[in-house]
Amino acid sequence: MLSQQQDIIYNLGIDIGSTTIKAIIIDADKQVLFKEYRRHNADIVTSGRLILNKILESFNGCKFRVTLTGSVGMGYAERLGYRFVQEVIAAVEVIHQKYPDVHTLIDMGGEDSKMIFFE
Repeated sequence: MLSQQQDIIYNLGIDIGSTTIKAIIIDADKQVLFKEYRRHNADIVTSGRLILNKILESFNGCKFRVTLTGSVGMGYAERLGYRFVQEVIAAVEVIHQKYPDVHTLIDMGGEDSKMIFFE
């Protein structure tokens, strides 16, 4: 378990797609502290609860800035009052920051596929 440092706010990103849920926690230096990938088999609530329980085991008492994405994420973000970022926008941000030499991104999801060209 991480030591509880009340002044630190971690970033928790949750991608709820048509077939999977993915979660990642990063710190202010963008270091990955936690990641989880789970097929939800159309039981999003149970799968999400399992992931959140894992997070609570390791990050109990910590504060998070939560952002949701994914084809199912928007509805949950609206109901729970969390920030939502459309998945293509999120992918483009990461590519620009971490891989500036990339010219094409192909995202093959459970529901659709997307191809993004960068100039």
